[in-house]
Amino acid sequence: FENTSRKAGHDLPRLWEVPDFALIERSGQSVTRADLHGKVWIASLIFTRCVEECPLVSNHMARLQATFAAEPDLGLVWITVDPAYDTPEVLTHYAQSFAAQPQRWLFLTGDKATIYRLVREGFRLGLMDPQESEKSSAVPEAARVRHALWQLLTPALALAHRDGHA
Repeated sequence: FENTSRKAGHDLPRLWEVPDFALIERSGQSVTRADLHGKVWIASLIFTRCVEECPLVSNHMARLQATFAAEPDLGLVWITVDPAYDTPEVLTHYAQSFAAQPQRWLFLTGDKATIYRLVREGFRLGLMDPQESEKSSAVPEAARVRHALWQLLTPALALAHRDGHA
């Protein structure tokens, strides 16, 4: 078993690049890809009207915020996939319910086409419009299956410390 630890100065391989974007933070400030450059960001793609996975993801993000409070180069980004509903005001209220610190945890909304392009091209994820899913007759069954899979596959929070102490 070879030691595959990375030596200082070596970069991770670049798989693809997130396209440029400009979104609006709950504060009303514009946030671009350049604003996030140089730090580690943990992103989640959810929406405030979601009642299944999204509150669970937001709870995990809140725990990450607390766990990494002393890490200045780590941030959290919450991007809505329902920008027509999730205005900066709605996002502000939602963020408050998770005690989100504005300097650590960004809540982004903006133009739907920009967000969907970012999700598909930048994160390479499939995406269904939340408004369209509400209109589909197959959604209740799909939601049950998705919820069951989420319960089975929800990742546990695992943290490693460099000094070898838990």
